[in-house]
Amino acid sequence: MPRSARGRRDPETGLRISKPADVTKIIDAAAPALQIIGDDLWNAVQDRLEKTYARYAGKTAPLNDSHRAQYLLSRLLTCACCGGCYTLVAQDCYGCYNRKTKGLSICANTKTITRH
Repeated sequence: MPRSARGRRDPETGLRISKPADVTKIIDAAAPALQIIGDDLWNAVQDRLEKTYARYAGKTAPLNDSHRAQYLLSRLLTCACCGGCYTLVAQDCYGCYNRKTKGLSICANTKTITRH
């Protein structure tokens, strides 16, 4: 398989400089002997994928909207100091997420809530 870019090293910086490969040298040819699955199965799967995409088009939420909190109270409680979310910060304790991940410079709240 030909590469789409060829590169060489710059003698002064030692960095790789890439440039596009010559498109006229790329050979595109069918090779039925290398086929793993038959054309009928390929076409059936492609038809099924198109139907599935059409069925769910516009119905799914964007990626970040579809994420769910792993624990019941995560993101429902807020920190009084910084306004950040409370989430599970230890095995059985909810605490400020900003405090845990960003440190005391962002949030000085050390209060935690024990989960029962």
